[in-house]
Amino acid sequence: MVFCSGTAGNGSGGIAGPAHARGLTSRAGEQKHRYRCIFTDVDALDLIMLGRRLTRIGEAVLRGSAAGPTPNGQGLVLRDVLANPGSSISEITVRTGLPQSYVSQTVAGFRDRGLLEISADARDRRRTLVRVSPQHLRDVARKGSARADAALAKALGDPGTGPAAAELIAALAEVAARLKPAQPGPILRGMSVTESGE
Repeated sequence: MVFCSGTAGNGSGGIAGPAHARGLTSRAGEQKHRYRCIFTDVDALDLIMLGRRLTRIGEAVLRGSAAGPTPNGQGLVLRDVLANPGSSISEITVRTGLPQSYVSQTVAGFRDRGLLEISADARDRRRTLVRVSPQHLRDVARKGSARADAALAKALGDPGTGPAAAELIAALAEVAARLKPAQPGPILRGMSVTESGE
């Protein structure tokens, strides 16, 4: 894969295909191309590890410096409820693979902190339904708009003033824009509903 940022003669930028890459290499000794290209082969494991690393950086920015990371099991429960609002404890247990007692305890703890809301199922009062509280969705939306450039530059070993970090961050922003889904997922849909209801 060849990723290029910057501008060519036609003002475009982005992913360069094999033919374009061959053209760049064949002219490399003749002229300096206006693209800055990264020639690399990315396998599936590389992509997974990159995604997880970027997720940790994003979560750290979202939490802020004062808060510690949420334990993995609790984070799994919260993400499941975000993606599946109105789920029962049993449904969360099946999807996460965690013990039901742990799920129940985690949900109760998040409820006490104001992150989740619990209600009885109108069709079966014995069932407890769980959803993320509107206030937590508003908090996530607000914190989610925080800039992550400084955290990315730090992870790259750059103080943030060097051109290398700026170019890599710009390339990452281009990839994020190209891979953005046409329709928002359940978490973003929930945020949109909450914001429109304010």
